[in-house]
Amino acid sequence: MTRTRSRLAALSTIALLALPALSGCGQNPIHPGAAAVVGDQTLSGSDLNAISRDLCAVLKSDQQSIGTGYPRSALMASVVQAFMMRAVADQLAEEYGVTPDKSYKSSADQTELRFGQADPEALANAMDTFTSTAYFVAVARAVGEQELAVSGKTDPTQDESLTKGIELAQTWQDDHDIDVSPRFPAMKIGDQSIETVRDDTSYAVSDFAKQAAAEQPDETFVDTLPPSQVCR
Repeated sequence: MTRTRSRLAALSTIALLALPALSGCGQNPIHPGAAAVVGDQTLSGSDLNAISRDLCAVLKSDQQSIGTGYPRSALMASVVQAFMMRAVADQLAEEYGVTPDKSYKSSADQTELRFGQADPEALANAMDTFTSTAYFVAVARAVGEQELAVSGKTDPTQDESLTKGIELAQTWQDDHDIDVSPRFPAMKIGDQSIETVRDDTSYAVSDFAKQAAAEQPDETFVDTLPPSQVCR
């Protein structure tokens, strides 16, 4: 299994849009009618379609973000990956009784500013996808800080807190079911990135150290797709 690594630091608001949109194997058989199931949270197929449509609408409101366009399959894969990340963070936060640190609100505010011309309802529906990495990092850091304090380390750095939080998130993933439709890659929480797994190979898609926008897909490839399969 190969993994992409880089140092811990910040996060990306829309890095998930670089997620390769190829078919992959889920970790367990998926529930009927569901795109993904993480612990006690489910993303239905109908919700996936609705969110990906709103995600497309929001991206189209900003020329820099939409660029040459995205395959709709890539947007759907992004929504699924974001749901899984956020669902893990939600349930981790509930288990440890924490709330996201202030970095999450900052990311949400920046997203609202960036897409200020978008339809407000569409932006609200797509917000969880745009901010899933920020939310995961904020929760992991809060959990890590709390647990380090319990062990006697009362003034950890942000990186120390995040590293500890990621360890606890990895343990949570090992102990809970994460099921995903075979249409989409499975998810693995790596040491320094969220990884999408296909054919036993891992690809980093949300690097905790990066704050760059999504890579644009190959324009030639996008142009070969039918209009109904492209967001532009």
